[in-house]
Amino acid sequence: MKPVGANNIRPENVKKSERANVIRPYNIVIASAGPQSNIKSQDYKMKKILMKIMATIKFVLFMLWIAAQIPLALALAPFGHRAGIWQFKFFTRVVLKLAGIRVKIFGKLSPARPLLIVGNHISVFEFMTLPASFGASFFAKDDVAKMPVVGPFAKFWGVVMVSRKPSAAAKMAELIANQMQRTSWPMVIYPEGTTSNGSVVLPFKSSMFDFIEKGADVTVQPIVMFYRDSKGNPIDDQVMADDYAYFDNAKMPPGACLCKKERSAFGQVFHVFELGGFTVEFHLLPPPTFAGATAGKPPLAGMDRKQIAETLHKIVNDEFMKLKDMKNEQNGNNAHAGGRF
Repeated sequence: MKPVGANNIRPENVKKSERANVIRPYNIVIASAGPQSNIKSQDYKMKKILMKIMATIKFVLFMLWIAAQIPLALALAPFGHRAGIWQFKFFTRVVLKLAGIRVKIFGKLSPARPLLIVGNHISVFEFMTLPASFGASFFAKDDVAKMPVVGPFAKFWGVVMVSRKPSAAAKMAELIANQMQRTSWPMVIYPEGTTSNGSVVLPFKSSMFDFIEKGADVTVQPIVMFYRDSKGNPIDDQVMADDYAYFDNAKMPPGACLCKKERSAFGQVFHVFELGGFTVEFHLLPPPTFAGATAGKPPLAGMDRKQIAETLHKIVNDEFMKLKDMKNEQNGNNAHAGGRF
């Protein structure tokens, strides 16, 4: 599975008397002794069974919905990638409803085209929330093409496969630059090169910004992904790692919260069905401009690719950490949401 948390809480490091303060997705308290304890324990087990059954039903419907895309894609194929982008948006919106995932949008998407969206990456569901919200597609690792079910649809849905091998850096930059000039829809890239544990933003890989260094006429808009539970409440860092993020423990830096159980992509989808979904916040930030600073952000013109990567990482990371600092405050109602579904 699949970056370090200020609240690096691990159950084994939490005193027994303090464990009640760690919020879990299953907010059920079991008494320590007596007949009432047995009743509550049985209720807990029954609820877990019902959640598993509901998740199984949802997962079956999910797989049937994927299968239904095959004839639809064949029917739309003569109309080109624009029809594929429409299908991608329609498909992902239905999946989000099925999974119980809510999206809140803060800020506005830039109307400029070509538009490259750059942000942090937490789970497989970003491949659904961004198309559903903005009609966007992706630059993805070339191994996505080998994934069952997803691979065959990806190209038609506007997903562009790029190799992350250092030897292919020049070819990747050329491919990204050429694709950006041909598309009228937003394209998304995850410069971390992997998913994180949802507690930090990993360093951005500079090789992905070579085409900007060479002066490509592209607007770059930073975006910050921030997760809350299904009721909009803050999620503890360890709970985030265990239940909501999809990442590889081996790729996390020292001191990071690690998940107790790594799951496959479909395993993570099933687990989120069990949880009943979650809330995704998209915080769209002003694009850094070539002519000068926008909203206090430095311009990208004249920077080499390493400076561009560091600049964009700082913009995204600063906003992400600000949201983390505020996560114990219920400030969602005080912010202006640009959209929601």
